[in-house]
Amino acid sequence: LIFGVLSDKDIPMMLSMLTIEGIKIIFTKPDNERAEDPCKLKKIFSRRDFSVDVINAPVKAFKKAMEKSSSEGLICVAGSIYLVVPLLNYVDILKKKRSRI
Repeated sequence: LIFGVLSDKDIPMMLSMLTIEGIKIIFTKPDNERAEDPCKLKKIFSRRDFSVDVINAPVKAFKKAMEKSSSEGLICVAGSIYLVVPLLNYVDILKKKRSRI
């Protein structure tokens, strides 16, 4: 799961929903001046029984998630639309590159 959110949202409530057993979480920062610091998200989340990384750049976070996932794995992007849309655009670019091969 790649998660990034704006600081004016109900972050504790949103993070409380990220307790699906077995998921790995990467906190990142949406490209918006109101984005919450991913290190702060990790601190607020503070669950010791989850694998949590912090990668500030969303595309780098996505690349890391791809490295960590199996070929049958699922990568979920959640939180802010300011995070989801750019990563969807990145996935579209990857798909176009692969279709040319």
